[in-house]
Amino acid sequence: MSSLFKLRVEKLRDRGRIYDFLASDRIANAYQIGDLDEVHFAQSTWFAALDEQGEIEAALLILEGLSLPVVFSSGSQRGAQTLFRSCALPPRFHFQIWEGHRGSLESVHQLHSSSHMARMALHRSAFKPRTSPIGVVALGHLHTADIIELYAHYPDNLFEPYQLGSGLYFGVREGGRLVSIAGIHVVSAEHDLAAIGNLVTDPTCRGKGYVTACTNRLLEALFERVSLVTLNAEVENEAAVHTFERLGFQHHLLYLEGRVGF
Repeated sequence: MSSLFKLRVEKLRDRGRIYDFLASDRIANAYQIGDLDEVHFAQSTWFAALDEQGEIEAALLILEGLSLPVVFSSGSQRGAQTLFRSCALPPRFHFQIWEGHRGSLESVHQLHSSSHMARMALHRSAFKPRTSPIGVVALGHLHTADIIELYAHYPDNLFEPYQLGSGLYFGVREGGRLVSIAGIHVVSAEHDLAAIGNLVTDPTCRGKGYVTACTNRLLEALFERVSLVTLNAEVENEAAVHTFERLGFQHHLLYLEGRVGF
């Protein structure tokens, strides 16, 4: 009988209640957990699909205040379908959803682009630091122009200049140019985790170990603050996946990432 119950959609503002649901899989939901911090929560709209007992079966996050809104989904497939059909989404957005939710999103929106991403995770105790003679430098707001120029090689990046205030962006220069970078999406000391990304190397400088050196330095800094680091790696980019595996990252689940409205 319960399988016939129509899920109820509710807007949520209780951070504790949201966290209790997301904490059932901290790795799968790391990005959303990081966005529970006050600095992001004020720009977040949360919806939940509730079962007959009022328990959260699926959650949808719309994160605004960015250059492009980001939509996240997690939970059951029928819950995701209910949320995508019931909630008003921005006309254009980037999405990160569980791979099994693709059909639910496609039932209401045409996907402009999508990629299968491996959600990978690394615990502090499993970190395998790499020694390298490559000089890695810390990056801040003074380097914003150089960073934006480098990210032109990866137009689907989710870089926002405010992220530089974390002190957790590192890069490599060659011939005076910034040619490689690694940084964060979110870091939460409160919830003891971080999500890294925006890892880019100039196409003319690949194969030199720059991204490994940048990521290694970023992880050293992060593990002074948190014990769990996650990332999304494009499944088809085997070189990147192997780089992260050498640092100690392990696969957790398959994600779908892309854009709508373009």
